[in-house]
Order: sequence, then C-alpha cells, then structure tokens
Amino acid sequence: MTPRARRIVITTLVASVALAVALSAVFSPRRSPSPPPAETPVQTTEQATEAAPEAVTEAPTEPPPDEVVIEDDQADPEQLVEATTLEGLRAVAPPEGVSDPNIPSESLGSLDPREAVMLLEFSRVGAGMGSITLSNEWLTAQAKRQADAHWAAIDAGDPTPPPLPDASLRYLLKEAQPLQGVNVPAMAAHSVVIDGVPVDLFAVRRDGDLVPIWSEVGPGQFRTQIVNEHDEPIIFITRRFTLGAHGDLTLTQRVENLTDQTLEMQWRQFGPSDLEVDRGRYLDRRRFRFGYLHSPRLDPHRQTVVSEDRKLVLERSEVFKRYDRNPAGYDSRLWPNARSDERDYELSWFGTTNRYFALVVHPVLDAQGRGNKSIESIIDEIHFAPSTRSSDTAVIFSYLYSPTLTLEPASTAVLDMGIYAGPMDRHTLSNFEPYASLGMSQLILYMMSTFCAICTFQWLAHLLIWFLAFLKTYILFDWGLAIIGLVLVVRGLLHPITKRSQINMMRFGKQMQAMKPEVDKLQKKYKDDPKRMQQEQIRLMREHGINPFQMLGCLPMFLQFPIWIALYAMLYFAFDIRHQPAFFGVFQYIGGWPFLADLSTGDHFFGQFAEPYFLFGFWNITGINVLPILMGVVLFIHQKYMTPPPSATMTPEQIQQQRIMRVMIVGMMPIFLYNAPAGLTMYILTSSIIGIVESKYVRAHVDQMDLTPKKPPAKKKSKRIKDREGRAYAEALEHAKAKRAKRGQRTYKKKRGK
Repeated sequence: MTPRARRIVITTLVASVALAVALSAVFSPRRSPSPPPAETPVQTTEQATEAAPEAVTEAPTEPPPDEVVIEDDQADPEQLVEATTLEGLRAVAPPEGVSDPNIPSESLGSLDPREAVMLLEFSRVGAGMGSITLSNEWLTAQAKRQADAHWAAIDAGDPTPPPLPDASLRYLLKEAQPLQGVNVPAMAAHSVVIDGVPVDLFAVRRDGDLVPIWSEVGPGQFRTQIVNEHDEPIIFITRRFTLGAHGDLTLTQRVENLTDQTLEMQWRQFGPSDLEVDRGRYLDRRRFRFGYLHSPRLDPHRQTVVSEDRKLVLERSEVFKRYDRNPAGYDSRLWPNARSDERDYELSWFGTTNRYFALVVHPVLDAQGRGNKSIESIIDEIHFAPSTRSSDTAVIFSYLYSPTLTLEPASTAVLDMGIYAGPMDRHTLSNFEPYASLGMSQLILYMMSTFCAICTFQWLAHLLIWFLAFLKTYILFDWGLAIIGLVLVVRGLLHPITKRSQINMMRFGKQMQAMKPEVDKLQKKYKDDPKRMQQEQIRLMREHGINPFQMLGCLPMFLQFPIWIALYAMLYFAFDIRHQPAFFGVFQYIGGWPFLADLSTGDHFFGQFAEPYFLFGFWNITGINVLPILMGVVLFIHQKYMTPPPSATMTPEQIQQQRIMRVMIVGMMPIFLYNAPAGLTMYILTSSIIGIVESKYVRAHVDQMDLTPKKPPAKKKSKRIKDREGRAYAEALEHAKAKRAKRGQRTYKKKRGK
C-alpha cells in the first residue's frame, strides 16, 4: 500500500470517530500548521539558467505530435489533489528510502570483468552517477598486463594469484566534478519547469547544508516529489539506472502529474560533460559529437543515422573559445545550431569523447535495434557552461532540455534515454545493438584536428586499421610486426615510382653538370639582369633537352604523406592498439622493461615516469624515448641518398637554404614526434631504413646505365613556298619525279625477267 493510500485509510478511520473532523479532512485541502523555511537554491542552477535564457523563452508552447510518450491513468483519479496554488513549488524527498546525502549510496555492477563491464556508484545529489569505473580498463599497459595475469590465474584455479594493480590505476571514465562548491554527478537531474516556474532538482542549501531532495530506494533508483507552499503534492518523479551489456545503460525517467490540473512541463538535466585527458596524450583531442538524421526530403524512412558533417565536430577548445571571447553574453547553445537548422538535421545522439572513450546519450531501441532513432522528443536543446574561466581547469558541462510537454491530470511523461559509457571500440560499436543501428561507430574519428580534416582521409585510415588488424590476426600475430609488414607493402607499391624518380634525378644531375660551363657564362653575362638570365637558362635547358619535372624527386614522399597522416591519426585514436606491446612483449620479459610496451604512446626506452611532466606548457613527457632520436639519424642518412645535388642553376643563397631546410627537417621531426605513438615512429624509422637500402640498390642499377646527356637533334628547317603557283609547280615536279622512279623500277623487273 502506498503512502497516499495509507493516509486515506487513516483519514477515513478518524472520520468514523469525529464526523466534523472527518468532513473537514475530506473536503478541504490539508495544510501544514507552519510551512518550512524557504530553501535557497545553490548557485549552480541559477547560473545555468542565466547562461541559457533562451531555453525558457524560446521553448515551444505546444509539443509536436508523437514527440514523447504520455501515459494516461497512471494515478488513481480518486487520489488526485485539487491544488489550490502552484506557488512555492519545491522538491522534497519522499519518506520511503534513504535521503541523507551524507550516507553512501548503493552501487551497481562490479569491478570483476567476468561479471560486469563497469562499476557504477551513485549520488543522491541530483540522483546521478557519482563515478563510472570500467572493470577491465587501466591507465597503463603494465597495470593492464598485471590485471590480465591476475584473472588468468584465477580462471586456471591458482590458489595464490598475483595481486591486482593498485586501485588508483583503474580507468575512471567519469566522476562527480565540482561546480560552485557542489560535486555534480554524471547525468544528474537539474530542474523541472512547471508552468514557467523552475524547480531545483539538483542541490538546495539550507543554513549551509544540502537539503535532501531525492530518496534512494535501491541501487540506482531515486524518487522525489514536487509540492507547493501548502505541502500539497503536485509532481512525482522517479529515475532508475539499469546496467546492460557492452557498457550500455538505460535511464528510465517518469514525471507524474498528481493534480487534477493540466500542467506545462519542461525537463532539464545535466548531459555528458568533459572526460579526463588521456595520460599519454600528445594533443588534447576532446570533442563534442552529434549523430543525426537527414531531413525527410533526403531520408524519407528516417533509418540512417550519420555523423559525417565535419562542421558539427566541435573541438573542446573551440567550444570554450565561445565563452572565453564574451563570458557575459556567449552563445551557449550546442544544438540546434546554424548548421543543423540549415540542413534540417534531427538529433539522434549526443556525446563527449576523449582519445579512446565516450559518454553518449541516445534513444532507447529494442534488442534488434528497432525503434525511433530520433531523440528530439526527449532532448530539444543542448546548452553548455564551463565551471571556471580557465580552460586548463574548467569542466564544460552540458545541459539537456526537453520540449515543453503538456501533462494532463493523471498522466505521466516518459523521458527514457540510453547512455553509452565505454571505449570507442570499433568491434563493439559496429556489431552490437543499439550502437550498430544508431551508427555510433562514427564516434571513432581518425583526425588530429578539424584543421587537418582536409588532408586526413577517413577511408584510408579505416583501410589501414583493417589491414593492420588482418596482418596481426591472420599472418604476423603481433602489432609491431604488422606495422613493419605495412611498411613493406607500401614501399613495394611505391617502388616503381621511387626507382624511376631516382634514375631521373641522377640523369638530371649529370645533365646539369654538363651544362654548367654554359650556365656560368650566362651568369657572368647577365649578372645585372636576373630576369634575362633566368630566361636564358630556361632556353639553354630546352636546347639540351632537360626537363626538371621528369625527376619526380618528391613524388614518392608526397604519395606517402597521406599514408603517414592517416597512420598517425589511426595509431593515435585506434583503441585496438591501446596497451598493445610490440614483438610479442619480449622486452617486458627483461625485468618488466617498458620499452615498446604500448604502441599507442612513446617507446619509453629509458623508463616510464610515474606521473607525466609538462614542458613548455604543451610537451607531455611520460618517459625517455629513443626511437625519435634514431629516426632523426636515419632521416639524415636517407636524405643524403635521396636529395639530388645542387643544380647548376641554383645560386649560393638557394643552396644554403636547401641545406638549412634539410637540417631543420632532420632536427625538428624528432622533436615534433617525440611523444608520438611508438607505432608511428616505428613506421617512419622502418620506412627510412628500407628507403636507404632501396636507394643503394637503385644506385647500383643506375651505375650500369648510360646516362650521358645527349643533345637533341636539330630540327631541319622546312622551306615552304609561300605563293600558290610556286606550290603547285613544286607539287607537279614531285609527282613527276615519283612517276619516273616507279617506271624505272618496272623496267628493271622486265629486264631481269628476260
């Protein structure tokens, strides 16, 4: 029996004893003798409302048809309250359950990867998730190997398995983050607007202490109710988190109208906010991502979710700049925006990502991936607000606003949504529901920045990871060997072009050397007229049959640049390679040596630091690496083989500039790529070594060829007769001459026949 039913029974019993009191209790509303003191909302809610005032003023007055499910007859009509006023609305915790915010909440899931993929700890402040800890993900490759050894020993029945790593090395995907002195749990409730009046559902203070708003009735199950100034119940709200497979959560939310009045309601809650920066990061690549449906004109069936519009890939730094330029009046709306309005996109999912992990809200589909793929019935607008004015310390919070909903008496609004919290693993996101049907594999974006989008081909990056995985799984069985195999394949495909370009480079060098005396004369003759000297040099090269474009010297390198960029982005973002060692982990058997223990970070030849160091404000040093230094040495040797000698047409200044450029490339590449993934430096290093061997082979082949420059034969000048009569006479002579020659041949044959 519910508390409301018990109150009715008690009231009826009292009525049988004292009729007058019973009539008063039945036919007049209950009033508390002394209303509780007014509660003061925490500044969090006020600032969030001020940051996005459009959410209140621009919300539609009528919800579009079929936007949200309204369940009728959820409450007993006899229990409906004839509310006398909607003044003084506030949230209070129901008596059932635990409401004290200081008492730890129950958890859901497990840290044992054999039982669950994560452990969820909850908070009664906002009825959200206080922390999300992944059970089988760790901060370092060493911790990952130690944990794998622990669980493998347990599965093998070992009574004394090796211990698990320290709990501080577990990967904490999300935890409550501070905002105006209160820790905000993930996906916490923010407020509900009833007939234009916002009611705080997150945190209320009284005399400096947090007032209980939510009561917890089970792991991840919360309740609250909205009452007016007379303590009359107006709204009853429930939230429930359910843990599914493959990191998917279902957040079930119900808003029930307990009055006999029609109410206008808008739901607001915290959405996905900043994730932690990766420990071994080279660059901070946190992003806000959107999945959407095209307009009905382009996609009438509304079944294909895409995320291909690069203008909707919002880098965290770009979002913060909006606030930083004008903190008092910045545009806080993330969705809808000018781009989505222009293309008539409809939101399907929204999330935040870091290098390897994502936190995403999406519509709830069934086990076969069927259902409405639009979430705009639940999320009409998305806003953001940073916690501080410093980009380094700020947490960018997002706020999800529902459309304005009409709640009839005894009806319930259903505001359910799915939540994905886990790695951007292409196998999981491509093969399991609801991710496959929602196209959430598009969360994986192999792109270092939006500036480099034009030179980062996603199809090439996806092809590279597929080919690497193929080599690793079916042929070489190791990621390090697979990268070397990729080098061999790419160099083999480019070998004909490389060979031809080197031959032409050597031919060009000998031709320019043979032409040098004439060039010296031109330089002396036209030393005061550079333009004329250049024209004469071009004429001289044309006379000697020299074409500077034939050598194709930089073409093989240019052809490899897209591969390097795509490989760089792929190795940086591919979850497949995270914490994966090279060469079967052979170096780790030498006293746990961290060299090449993780191809997604530096090689750590001289060890790995317990905590990263920051140099010059952007250099994140996690260990002492040797591969970038070796790469610089090999690049220097490679350039000596590949770079053609200075041509005769180059001035001393140009020759000096060429030398400086070579030194800069050799010196800067190791610096820029010092913290790059070890897999990338291994690729470039291996490619350069193979390039040196290839150059020696080509030079040995070229030495047997005759590359002596030859002047092109002079063209004979044709004597063309200009006048018509002369041309006719000349043609007649030629015709007569040919006729005589033919007659002579025939006479010769007759004589031989006799």
